[in-house]
Amino acid sequence: MKIVSSRFLRGPNVHSMQPCVLSIVDLEALSDVTPSALPGFEARLLAALPALARPDGALPWPARGLADVVGAVAGGLQSTAGTPVAFSRALPVLRRPGQHWIACGYEHEAVAEQAMAVAIHAVSAWAADDDFDLGPRLDALRSLVAARAIDAASRALIEIASARGIPVLRLEDAERRFQLGWGCRQRRFEAGNGTQSADAKSDRSSPVARARSQLETLFPEGANGRIPTVAITGTNGKTTTAQLLAYALRTAQSGRSTVGTTTTQAVYIGERVIERGDCTGYWSARRVLTDDGVDAAVLETARGGILKRGLAFDRCDVGVVLNVSADHLGLDGVETLADLAVVKGLVARCAARAAVLNAEDPSCVAMANTLQPGCVPTWFAMDANNAWVTEHRERGGAAAWLGDDGWLMLANGGHEHRLLEAARMPIAMQGHARYNIANALAAAAALMALDLEPAAIGSALADFVSDARSNPLRSNCYSIAGKTVVVDYGHNMAAYRALCEMARSMLRGRGGRLIGVVTAPGDRRAGDLFEVGALCGEGFDELVVYEQDPRGRSNGETAAAILAGARSTAGAKPLHGIPPIRDAFAHGLGLAGRDDIVIFTCAGTLDDAVDGIRRVDPAAADRLAAEIAA
Repeated sequence: MKIVSSRFLRGPNVHSMQPCVLSIVDLEALSDVTPSALPGFEARLLAALPALARPDGALPWPARGLADVVGAVAGGLQSTAGTPVAFSRALPVLRRPGQHWIACGYEHEAVAEQAMAVAIHAVSAWAADDDFDLGPRLDALRSLVAARAIDAASRALIEIASARGIPVLRLEDAERRFQLGWGCRQRRFEAGNGTQSADAKSDRSSPVARARSQLETLFPEGANGRIPTVAITGTNGKTTTAQLLAYALRTAQSGRSTVGTTTTQAVYIGERVIERGDCTGYWSARRVLTDDGVDAAVLETARGGILKRGLAFDRCDVGVVLNVSADHLGLDGVETLADLAVVKGLVARCAARAAVLNAEDPSCVAMANTLQPGCVPTWFAMDANNAWVTEHRERGGAAAWLGDDGWLMLANGGHEHRLLEAARMPIAMQGHARYNIANALAAAAALMALDLEPAAIGSALADFVSDARSNPLRSNCYSIAGKTVVVDYGHNMAAYRALCEMARSMLRGRGGRLIGVVTAPGDRRAGDLFEVGALCGEGFDELVVYEQDPRGRSNGETAAAILAGARSTAGAKPLHGIPPIRDAFAHGLGLAGRDDIVIFTCAGTLDDAVDGIRRVDPAAADRLAAEIAA
């Protein structure tokens, strides 16, 4: 029996709404063994950890295997050492016989990590009828707990703050610095250690009374230290929606609001970039929430971040789920669309005020049944006659939809508001980019839930521009050497389908061709790469396939799989395999005529696009480089 890997899910996650350590454990030769099949095993275990026995004498694990026992022992060790643990659970890892996910709650990471390691050794020994002395291990765990213990008044302060709904963050596992609240409303303090000082002993007031008095001073009655917070997830459209929301919140306050934003591109404090990269996980969101200058947070929240670290917040005011379509399947235990919906649905489950859901996506519709008490669904749809939107509006509920006349509409409490014509929004690209109209509807619904006036919402939608500065790689449109080029981050089936529909709409009446310069991440399943290729072979008139991130595949393997799919649908259309990204982009530009449109799905950076453009149109490359620098 051994631990294959471990990670700490530091916030709400798919296993629990509380932090937990998630380990993959290989039971090896014990994979098919049940506790009851091992003579004396349960007696040895309960003799070593009597606290595991329930009051009725029942054992705290089902009879299906030892993975449940390992989780129970890891939790029991932490509880015995002084940090009570509320839960543990075990699930088999698909396609890996003998391996199980084991999730176990914790208070201190170092304690949980060591407890899991001790549990593995102890259960292995007891299963083999070997002696295993827990005494020294428990002493070591108690020492770890003592090193992180805080004084009674500080602990009472934290408990009272939590009961009032004030967020509590321990800033480092081994330190005693805490943050109560978020952003500009936060307060920080340093707790004393677990040894009571002479001053504290002489203080006749109880720790609870003292704590209730560091809290009323820090947060007057009714204040909870929270800032307006919106979390956005979905398969496609997250970054554009997040940037649009952040822009609207800034402009609604005439630039006086400092919005912290996380996206696939960067972390922003206001309009200032403080970190670049894929910033859609726990640490990026936490960086925003711990910044004392931020008075609102817009957090793009991706599948990978949820699975790797959990959420950085216990709840958000508004949770937005744009869509759920096939992507990243076969990774991190997510095998089916239903699995993916559970992951993304966590954002809706953590919404306290409103959950903005796509009424035209069955996975999103089902999330309405998982919301917290007091959180109401707010539907959005491109179809004005969508049943969920219509019924919700008739009951006075909140909704956003595209009217039959092409206007974006909002409703709440029986009142309807006309915002603006969809074609007037720059991100709609004269109405051709229907996926961005849907993103705008979701953003409008979220802003309505935050009590922004319809006029302010419509103004933001009319002004927001998606370009290399404000929203890089999200349907950025350029004229290069007299040719139309759309640069987009799209990399999955739904994104390619939407991009092709948008470009075909743009081409209507001008007679040009649609040329694709495309790729997909190498860690996708072979069948998924084939299907991407098949869709692109059908959707584009000429196709250039390149590679950017093999992610474990050999060079050329990803492009070959995509091209194989393209050949199945392209017929006599020209197909080109050019693995280097900059060569592929330059080649695609060279193929295009003045009436054509080139769709470049850039899995690299804008610098790659600039270099490819430079080979065809140096002046255009200089202009784009200047735009990026700005």
